[in-house]
Amino acid sequence: MSTDRTDVRIHSHNVNKDQAENTARFGLRISLPPDDTFSEILGPSWTKECWYRTETDRDNAIREFRQQHPYYRMGDRPTLEIMKINRPA
Repeated sequence: MSTDRTDVRIHSHNVNKDQAENTARFGLRISLPPDDTFSEILGPSWTKECWYRTETDRDNAIREFRQQHPYYRMGDRPTLEIMKINRPA
């Protein structure tokens, strides 16, 4: 779970409300590798869960998370650790 400290950095207006509903079954747990310097800001145990209604939506989100952000420097790549998770039907 994310801590109060990190919730400030993940703004609610950036989260699709449909994905955040409790009825969504297909999820992602996102974390940082232990050696990622961004963990000095978010903390070593930072995680974020995102939920999707379908497996296809979740797979599309994985592709988006792994793409180079348009504001990254040339050569920078996302270092997020992404794990698929599911809620029971």
